[in-house]
Amino acid sequence: MHYKTKQKMIRYSFFPLLIGSLLGISGCGEVKKESGAKPWVMGERVPLGPYTYTVLEAEWKQELNGSKGKILPKDRFLVLKLAVTNGGGERKSLSYLQIRDDKDKEFTEFTELEGVPGWMGILRDITVAGTEQGLIFFDVPLGHYRLVVNDGGAPGEERTSLIDLPLSMRPSEEEKPIVGR
Repeated sequence: MHYKTKQKMIRYSFFPLLIGSLLGISGCGEVKKESGAKPWVMGERVPLGPYTYTVLEAEWKQELNGSKGKILPKDRFLVLKLAVTNGGGERKSLSYLQIRDDKDKEFTEFTELEGVPGWMGILRDITVAGTEQGLIFFDVPLGHYRLVVNDGGAPGEERTSLIDLPLSMRPSEEEKPIVGR
């Protein structure tokens, strides 16, 4: 076989392999995206942009205690214990989060929580390599939800993922009836 013909054969057979390898490598680090991707499971570390989200606990409450007394929901409070780590190279502010029901209706965090112990608060600055942990609250009907987390990108350009929040019917310690009194 002629040298130039052999060289062309190698080049043409190598090119598809190179392209396939590059496409395969670029897909390895891809984050689960909301569109059609299976939701993450509560308790899993969810890397998304500079953030890593972990939902540690989920609990339903019929009322909360704030600095001005009891806070009553329209429906019920879904309370999530959340840890967020900033793995980026600069201080970041975490925006409010949403949850989505099985009919894709979204609910934004409940924020009228002055003096509620453990609340992550309104201003959520996370230092470089820092982790913030606290509670976030949603006033929603009892049901199955998914937490919508984002990468902190510009509005309209954010990437999001979903974290499945299994429905648990067990009452919190404060709501358990006292038997025998």
